[in-house]
Amino acid sequence: MFIMLNTKRTGKSGILGLLSESLGARTAIYMGEMNVAGVRTASVTVPLDDRMSRRRLYRRVDAVAELAAENGLSRYVPHGGMEYGELFEEYGLRRPPRERLMKNSAPAMAAFLLGEDRIASKVSVYARRRSPEFDRTVRRLAREVRYLAVSCGRQTGDYAGMLWREYGIAAGIGLAGFNRSELCIFLDAPAEDISDIRCGAIVAPGAERGKFPPGTVTGAVFKAPGELEKYGEWDMQALICALYESGGVRESTLGIEGLVYEPGGA
Repeated sequence: MFIMLNTKRTGKSGILGLLSESLGARTAIYMGEMNVAGVRTASVTVPLDDRMSRRRLYRRVDAVAELAAENGLSRYVPHGGMEYGELFEEYGLRRPPRERLMKNSAPAMAAFLLGEDRIASKVSVYARRRSPEFDRTVRRLAREVRYLAVSCGRQTGDYAGMLWREYGIAAGIGLAGFNRSELCIFLDAPAEDISDIRCGAIVAPGAERGKFPPGTVTGAVFKAPGELEKYGEWDMQALICALYESGGVRESTLGIEGLVYEPGGA
């Protein structure tokens, strides 16, 4: 469960979901519940005003954080254009994590980047060790591209053998072969500096510590499923991440509208 957090700049806030009258009377914070894509979601409307003193502003934000903690909540989805977001994070409320969604969407990002010619493409996948995300990424790509190179630590050789037996793919082994690829997917940060690689790269969140060339893909902008269109006033990418973490959406139901690049990229 997470919070759909809305801040209004007027004293007369709209009420989302079910109004908790005792809470509203005490703090002017309105909390309710709604169902978003099958996920129980707390809705909180917080009237904030630039004319408030800093002390009063902090007190109101503190009340929201306390309310969230009492209900076991730590994630929030901000309303579009919401101010004071960093203030809520100071009080322990965090935006939904994007790491798992981005890692599991790596094959879809590769398909978006390579286009219809991907069947003839050579793609490399790197992880420090074999993991469910690595396995899912490689197996999906094995059905869509002709050439693969893999690196997953000590199990690399065995994994390459599996690809040959199950998919008929003669996979390259280790980072040494990555420069012969058109696209490299890094699920972890490699230990060595590979900033001079000449192919394109997709880097999952958490792997950015590696030294990568400008133009590296670091994320995706997802298309919202039709059932979420009515929540367009909220930060849709944050909402998608929150629902993914909560089981409300799966990466297979999400289309990709565009990619996010490091500075210097496309």
